[in-house]
Amino acid sequence: MKKFIGGLLSAAIIAGSLASPVNAEYKNPMDDYFPDDTWEHWAEGDMLDMLQSDILRGQKVTDRKWGITYLYLNPDNTITRAEFVAMIVRALELETTKQGINFTDTANHWAQNDINTASALGVVSGKTATTFDPNGKITRAEIASILYRAFDPTVYFENGTPKNFTDLPNTHWAYNHVRQVNGVKIINGTTATTVSPSKNATRAEATAMIRRALSKEELNKPNPQDLTTLILEDENGWIEAYNNRNADTLDLLNDENHFGLALTYIGMENEMYRWMFEDEDMKEYDDTYKIVGEPKLTVLSTSTRFATVKVENYVVENTFEYPETDENDEPTGNIITDSIVEDRSGVYNLVRRDGSWKVYTNDYIEKNLYYLDEEEEEL
Repeated sequence: MKKFIGGLLSAAIIAGSLASPVNAEYKNPMDDYFPDDTWEHWAEGDMLDMLQSDILRGQKVTDRKWGITYLYLNPDNTITRAEFVAMIVRALELETTKQGINFTDTANHWAQNDINTASALGVVSGKTATTFDPNGKITRAEIASILYRAFDPTVYFENGTPKNFTDLPNTHWAYNHVRQVNGVKIINGTTATTVSPSKNATRAEATAMIRRALSKEELNKPNPQDLTTLILEDENGWIEAYNNRNADTLDLLNDENHFGLALTYIGMENEMYRWMFEDEDMKEYDDTYKIVGEPKLTVLSTSTRFATVKVENYVVENTFEYPETDENDEPTGNIITDSIVEDRSGVYNLVRRDGSWKVYTNDYIEKNLYYLDEEEEEL
């Protein structure tokens, strides 16, 4: 069983009286952010990052017998032209009211709106004047061309130093674009001397290229102080709202400050907290949080849309009280007081969405979602 335990929930489990805390209407992060086919893959980090920030999407398969949903990112499958364009549109939040190219083969296609947006903005063109071939495979050269057009406003391609590749003659239709994106290390060579422009790209390769491009953006980078202030105010606000048993404020903070995995994971926790705050049987239980360390925040990287912040010495103490019960689960009349000190330090990843910076994951969430603790491993 994965570790989804915190606050009053941990006290309730210790007391042995937690039955069915929530109505299971919350969105389970295991279904949408726990892939089953990328572990130890060379692109695992990039694919998880793009999944957690809602840029990459996977294929969900449900085992109806056991009620388990599996998520597959299919890293080694080739990526289609539609899938790649949809990722670009989501990554850059592209929008337009303009009409794109009227492709005859995109009507009623799931990515029709994304293809229209990208073509209207000049990011993509068709395979012919009237067709886009949305389900066709996309080559590395085609990806280079799209990435150049999509990121030209925010990436300083002119500052790059491209390599010369033996399989990229200057007569190749994408010669300049491949060299420009290679020069800033968005697309690497497939060997020391080749770049394989005509090779169909995999989902892992395409995802890694987009993630690298996002890290190279230089326009309108955030003020580092704004990022650290956001994290501190969010964490302090959470503690205050939790201690005051204010579930509405917890939800408000989540909506304002989180995105992707963090929004879903914390939303699930908030559902449990709301139940615990309101359930009469839980009135016997009480707990509070306080920060006992002196957090130090360091901005590690920033770009136009993505940032990482290292948080050190973020140590939290959770003190709780609950009635003691005997071996028959009968109250003894005694009140047990205990506390847990937890170091929640780690890296916070942020994304700018709709003009605001939001945390989409951090090491604490990933530890709880992706790893078994020692006790669970023994089971």
